[in-house]
Amino acid sequence: NTLIASESEIVDGYHIEYSGMKFAVFYLVEYMEALA
Repeated sequence: NTLIASESEIVDGYHIEYSGMKFAVFYLVEYMEALA
């Protein structure tokens, strides 16, 4: 049971980090377009 919980926490952390990266890239592109 503890193993399952820690695995799900790792997956959640990965998804949060991935969506954060995707948002950062999107924001950077929008920022570059605003400057161009």
